[in-house]
Amino acid sequence: MKKRLKIGVLMTLNTTYKHDIVRGIIQFAKQHDQWALYGQNRVLHNLTDLKKWKGDGIIAHISTKKEADKLISLGLPIVDVCGSVPIDYDRLIQYTNDDFLTGSNVAKHFLREGFTEFAFVGVKQRLWSIKRKNGFASALPASHPGPLLFERPQDYWKTNEPQKDLFQWLKKRPLSSLAVMAADDRIGAQVIDACNMANIHIPSEVSVIGTNNNVVICEFCNPPLSSIPLNCLQIGLQAAASLHELMTVRKKETVHESETLPPLPIVSRGSVSYENANNLAVRDAMNFIRQSKGIALTVSDVLKHCNVGRRTLEINFKKICGQSIYEEICQQKIQRACVLLQRSNINITEIAFDSGFNSYQRFHSFFRKYMNTTPKQYRQKYRLNIYTTE
Repeated sequence: MKKRLKIGVLMTLNTTYKHDIVRGIIQFAKQHDQWALYGQNRVLHNLTDLKKWKGDGIIAHISTKKEADKLISLGLPIVDVCGSVPIDYDRLIQYTNDDFLTGSNVAKHFLREGFTEFAFVGVKQRLWSIKRKNGFASALPASHPGPLLFERPQDYWKTNEPQKDLFQWLKKRPLSSLAVMAADDRIGAQVIDACNMANIHIPSEVSVIGTNNNVVICEFCNPPLSSIPLNCLQIGLQAAASLHELMTVRKKETVHESETLPPLPIVSRGSVSYENANNLAVRDAMNFIRQSKGIALTVSDVLKHCNVGRRTLEINFKKICGQSIYEEICQQKIQRACVLLQRSNINITEIAFDSGFNSYQRFHSFFRKYMNTTPKQYRQKYRLNIYTTE
């Protein structure tokens, strides 16, 4: 009979990020009968005294070095899902969201909608917010001076209503439509509230995208808040799988590893509108490509759907979206391939054809160009450990 493994899950359930990570951990535990989860939530076995607890491993949301030092002193393997502290500890692995890519993806979304003015609203001295801000700024055109910034300490955002300086900052916005990324959904909700109170129309004057896709917060906003979801369920699954490996296979290894997982596609709601695009035909073309996910689609199909001249559409599409129609089609195919590599056990050659490529060699070439890695390496890095490797 296999030894019962006692796992400490040390995080509250006060955010969507943590809640969904714990869901992933529980899902992994259900697939491994020897796992017993302990914590301070009603869904877990009660853990009252960490020092006296005789556990086998810990998954924690470590936000300070003091917390890290305390946990490391227990001498147990640990997986951190916060990423706020350096990984210069033995037996510590980090699995977190790719915050830089999250910011970059939001900026690219705004660029595709034709925005030319950008802003980031976030939290001071919080690494996750700083990375999202840097990713957002990095995706803007080289000629752009950078996003307008409104950053305040964590406690500033704990109030339920926007404060006076946020109103004043919004009133000084550029005359053209402003695209705002909020570091999380609570902040995005306050931006929307501030705009409503100041009679700033959303989305024609200001458009907002939050982060985390907390459905309750997003749907409660008026208009509903668009948001970029983080792949927290898979972070939880990956964290659990890594801890299991540390406890059973790599017992004596000294590890200092950090992995990030990419966010999910943006969920568009009423706080963002395509009407800001300079050319409605570009919006129509983009929607058509995304709905087909690029599969079995050609540039001629897009032109036929939009019923406009080829040269006019291609020039405007490249100007607004930053890449050609053909490149956008290929990118959608690659995104579909990424999902299949992460979430299925399908052979990579089959994935190439399922994603709309007519040869494995062509798929491999495009995948490496867009993802800076091979399909096999991507699968090894991002898919769940419950799948067998090739």
